[in-house]
Amino acid sequence: MIEKNYFELANEIIGRLKEFGPELSGCGKHESTGKILDLFHERGEKKGYFICPSKEVGNSEWLYDMIWFKNTEGGNKKDIMLKEVCLVLECEWSHCYSDVSYDFEKLLLANAPIKVMIFEEGKCKFKDICDKMKESIKNYRNGSPGIYILACYCGSSSEMKVLQLLPSN
Repeated sequence: MIEKNYFELANEIIGRLKEFGPELSGCGKHESTGKILDLFHERGEKKGYFICPSKEVGNSEWLYDMIWFKNTEGGNKKDIMLKEVCLVLECEWSHCYSDVSYDFEKLLLANAPIKVMIFEEGKCKFKDICDKMKESIKNYRNGSPGIYILACYCGSSSEMKVLQLLPSN
């Protein structure tokens, strides 16, 4: 069961993503990814999470393009353990659905309450990609319940389209 605070956090993220499209206008793939990661880094820190990757701490990517996590408290570094992973994020700017799908399927494996996939609309349209992702979630047998946030940047309109998929009961 997903706690209420995660639903509230997901709604905050969705609101910000919907406003974010114009900030990506004219950006290349690497710059777009950097801006998205900066946005999520700032949000995660404000919520009290450690962020990976982190420029400040020197962490590189760990399993996903971004993770928000918390560790146990401990006076000795060797006694600190992973306590919670709140959010995992994948970004893929390829216009080829198989590339987007490859990164999306990593989210199926994640045991986190919020799973974010950010991609760019290309040959496949937002609705078609979302339909395929919904089918992937439905077909994957071993997934943990999570709130999926699918965000698609549409360069022609500088708009970020966002769809939230809630866990089924």
